[in-house]
Amino acid sequence: MEEENNKQIKPKMDFKKADQDLKEVKEVYDKHGVKFWLFAGTLLGAIRNKDYITYDHDMDCGMYFEDNDKIPKIFEELRGRGFKCMTGASMKDNNGIYKYFSFKIHRNELIDMLCFIKIKDKRVYMHGGSPNGMVSTWWSDAKFFDELDTIDFRGTKYYIPKYVEEGLGLWYGNWREPGGGAFWSYGTRITQVLKTEFFNSIK
Repeated sequence: MEEENNKQIKPKMDFKKADQDLKEVKEVYDKHGVKFWLFAGTLLGAIRNKDYITYDHDMDCGMYFEDNDKIPKIFEELRGRGFKCMTGASMKDNNGIYKYFSFKIHRNELIDMLCFIKIKDKRVYMHGGSPNGMVSTWWSDAKFFDELDTIDFRGTKYYIPKYVEEGLGLWYGNWREPGGGAFWSYGTRITQVLKTEFFNSIK
């Protein structure tokens, strides 16, 4: 499969508009002292292709669950700039305060933001669902996210996971070759222990 390099394939995103959206989101995050990093297909494209993957339909990013308290202010400012902020997975803690596990940001192109919570030596996110029915849960070793590196991606500096090539090998398998592996090949099944600790940690 050589889709990424096939010039005949029409991109599913307008890359210039995607750049504008991602850079502006970064401005808002930087203003509020919150880090986010490129992840999943966006990270793979940035490292392997030095660009977006041609057939990708959104941008994937991660942030720390610990920055949840700053999300309402980030939403407020992004909405003031014309973005829509749509919550994916969330729940109220014991104090009645919403905790966000994932959400989507959209103006011209879609940004999927995943909130990584630390449980022991792992980082876990939940892409959708509820305490009684978790959907699209994923985990990996915390070492990839507790410290971050940076990369110049299409003219702007963004954070990326530490030990990125090792991580891509775990998450995608043969990541250097287009079609070499699927993202869900690692960390797709959350154990019952992690599931229990996941929800206990946010109460």
